[in-house]
Amino acid sequence: MLRFVARQLFRKNQGLSSATRLSSSQPVAQSISQNNDQFLAVQWNDGKVDEFPHFYLRENCSCSQCFQPLKNARHMFAPKELDLNVAVESANINSSQLNVKWSDGHNSIYSSESLQTLRYVTLCLNTYNLELNI
Repeated sequence: MLRFVARQLFRKNQGLSSATRLSSSQPVAQSISQNNDQFLAVQWNDGKVDEFPHFYLRENCSCSQCFQPLKNARHMFAPKELDLNVAVESANINSSQLNVKWSDGHNSIYSSESLQTLRYVTLCLNTYNLELNI
């Protein structure tokens, strides 16, 4: 189910230009912390914090091994290849980019813009036209 929701949110955002999704006044990733074994928390320079499930972040990696830019789609993996218990071995913020080394040996880099498009709460609330003051 999580994978289905992630795909729907990803497809919805692909139709928007990056200028529409983010303006220059949008926050940038400032720091990170591990909330528990399943979530990575990103603190933005505007003071807000978003939690990203490890599996969700790993599934949304857009490196050349995971994403096909010409097809604008991710590589398909067999279900047995997916590690539902993938964990962060190390993570850091460098030049407002999140660098993650995963327990499966993969390395991912997420820009602040890509993390903004993956924001869990904001995207879900916008999908259903709900408001939440965090």
